[in-house]
Amino acid sequence: MFNMSISWWELIVRGVVVYFFLLGRPQILIHNGKLFEDVVARAHLTHHELQAALRRGGCSCVDEVHSAILENSGDISVVPIKARSASAGE
Repeated sequence: MFNMSISWWELIVRGVVVYFFLLGRPQILIHNGKLFEDVVARAHLTHHELQAALRRGGCSCVDEVHSAILENSGDISVVPIKARSASAGE
């Protein structure tokens, strides 16, 4: 019984490792207004796609972005700089 529980545990751990290996991790595209061109290129994103995501997030340019993250789902999450400073004042 004990050996069987170790086997299940190993399968669970290996499954989690394989899951993250296949899906990858979210990628930071922009941080504090700095665009990481190498990450954008590796993700095969065009500047038009990135600009459209920034506009949807309420930003008109990279300088207004605290962070933009390419999620595992393919969505781009955008956090404007002003949203960060407004929440810090609350």
